[in-house]
Amino acid sequence: MTEAEKQQIQKLIEIAKNMQELNHDFRTMISSRVDELEAKIEAKHVPIQLEASIMHSVNDAVRKAITSSLSEYNSPLKTLTDAVIGEHKTELRAIIGACFEQTIRHDDFRASVLEAFNHKIARLVISNNDSLLDKVSNDLKSDAAFRAKLTLAVSGVVDSFLKGGYPND
Repeated sequence: MTEAEKQQIQKLIEIAKNMQELNHDFRTMISSRVDELEAKIEAKHVPIQLEASIMHSVNDAVRKAITSSLSEYNSPLKTLTDAVIGEHKTELRAIIGACFEQTIRHDDFRASVLEAFNHKIARLVISNNDSLLDKVSNDLKSDAAFRAKLTLAVSGVVDSFLKGGYPND
């Protein structure tokens, strides 16, 4: 190889090294520029997230205040409801009276009230006369005829059950 060719190759090597350095510098500059832009973009998102957080907190506070205001003892909603009911008091009284009158006249209602009343009276009689019931039970237990009849009845039920039949069949 000639001296001129060596110089040409040397120049090409220097140009290649120079291009590598320039390429490295360019990549570094682009990378730092991208980092700066990403930082700016991220900085722009922080206030948006902060605003969303503030709006969420405000909504929660308003919701709690409204719930508290409408559910308290002296709620304006209660006052309004009382006023509206007061304005329609005669109409509501007529409607409720008609419904009550229809309900009272049904035989099912009468039977239900009678059954509940009988049940309540029976419970009162039993609870107020526990000692009387104990005395009657003890008297019956000491009666030999009663005990014999009771033994036969229980024996019949047990036999019936053991044979596969049930007392309710």
